[in-house]
Order: sequence, then structure tokens, then C-alpha cells
Amino acid sequence: MKYPEPVAYVGSVCGKYLKYDPKDYKPQLFGVFDFGGGTLDVSLVECFENIIEIKAVSGDNHLGGNDFDLYIAQEFAQKNKLDWTEMKEEQQAAILESANRAKQMLTEEEMATMQVTYPGVEGQMTISRKELINLTEALFQRMLKPIQKVLADAEIAKDAIDEVVLVGGSCKMPVVHKYIKHILKGITVCLMNPDQMIAIGAGTYAGIKERDTEVKDMLLMDVCPFSLGTSIYNRAHPKDSYNDVIIERNSALPASREKIYYPTSPRQKRVLIDVNQGEALYAKDNLHLGELKVELPQNEE
Repeated sequence: MKYPEPVAYVGSVCGKYLKYDPKDYKPQLFGVFDFGGGTLDVSLVECFENIIEIKAVSGDNHLGGNDFDLYIAQEFAQKNKLDWTEMKEEQQAAILESANRAKQMLTEEEMATMQVTYPGVEGQMTISRKELINLTEALFQRMLKPIQKVLADAEIAKDAIDEVVLVGGSCKMPVVHKYIKHILKGITVCLMNPDQMIAIGAGTYAGIKERDTEVKDMLLMDVCPFSLGTSIYNRAHPKDSYNDVIIERNSALPASREKIYYPTSPRQKRVLIDVNQGEALYAKDNLHLGELKVELPQNEE
């Protein structure tokens, strides 16, 4: 069993409970590796007395525990001589559900067995943790990209990180936990209760916003985790609008930017302003968050 070797290192925030004596507290740099069902977020956080500053954030909006389910399901189809691409949606869902149970079983056991009996789909497969690592090597490789990016953005060396905390349901998987320890050799990696840590963080943040007595003096300095922009006209290929970034990722929040845009024709009656998340050249390759239609004043002449 061999994990893909890291090409860079990352920190993930391993925050301690927020009740402490400021007199005995020294500045510390933590990392947070938040791996959920459908997304991955990696953050670097510096804590000093009652100030929590997020130094940099990166992630993958299309990487999570569900991807492990898909890899297992497709392997099941292949071993049972089933054509995954020709299956009905209901048949795929039945296999994916069984794959998810097998993945959860591998959290507690070294081996798991899948057995599916559904109209048009029948078969079984045994999979081990070692086989899961080999099968999903591409997913582990994808975990490295946000890790590289967050360190580069923060301009921080791996050795500067004090601790790392793993949060999110998918971090319960032993193969994920061991992989993070593998690429963060020499750093303490904390895996408590991933779901509980999310709840504690959300509750603390809500307390800060509500000026709760216990945390009213705490200051959280956040950043925009992803670049935000809008579509602009591409004269060479009108159907492929460009994505113009307005607020760059890791900008301190709250953030405000101004840009001037012009309509594409002199008698244009309205413009569609959309909001895209990402930095891809073309708007279609980014995540569409929303849009706003703006009526333009017309010259009476």
C-alpha cells in the first residue's frame, strides 16, 4: 500500500477550545482540513490572544466523500461486468448506496463486502483499505492542489504550522486520516469528532456575531475563500464569455471593489450581471452563484 508522494505540504487548522488564559497564550498557526461529502476546504489560521486571523483559504468544490462512493461503485460495475454508463439512474443509485455502506464499513474494518440485488443489477465485491487507496489514487492527488495553493498564498512554510485539525465527515475515513499524516510528517494532526468540531465552530461564530458575553471580545478576521467575478463579452467568440475577477481570493473581509462596465451596443435596454466563483478564463468554467438584471436608461432622441 503506497500513497502518492506529496509535491508540497499544507497545514490545516487544528484549533483548540477557545477558553484559555491570554496571559499564557502565545501566537500559534493552525491548519484546518475540512473534507466533507462534496467539498474540500483547506485553511491556515493564526491565533493570538483574542484575535483569530484566517491567513489563506483554498479548496476544491467538486471533491468529497461522494467521489469515493463513485469510484467504488464503478469498480463494482466493472468487476461484475456491468456497463455503468448504460445503467438507469435508479440502478446507479442502488450501487452507490451499497458503495457508501462499504466505505463506512472500512472506517471500522479492514475489509468490506458489497452485495447488490436490484432489477437488472446483481453482484458482489469485496474491497480492502489497501485496494481503496490504490483505486482512489487520483482523489488523493487532487487533495494536494489546494494544499499547495494555500501555502503558496500565505507564503508560509510547512514547518511553521503548529497543529492540524481534521474536520468534516469524510475525515473519519482511516485512509484519509493516514494520508494527511503522511504528507504532514512532523506536525501534530488532530482527529477528534469532525462533526462536533464543525458545530463548535459554527456556535462560536454565531456567538461572536451576537456579541455573546463569553466571546464578545473575540475578533475573527476572515478572508474571501474564492475569487468572485462577472461575465464580460468575448468579441471573438460571443458564446464563450470571459470571466472578469473583481474580488480576488484571500481578500480580507468585508471587501468592496468597484469596476466600470459598458453595454455592448448603444441601444441596449438591459444588462445581465452574473456572479461567478472561480478564476477560470471562461465564465462557463466557473461556479455560477447568481445573477441580476439591470434596466438601462434610454436616450429619448
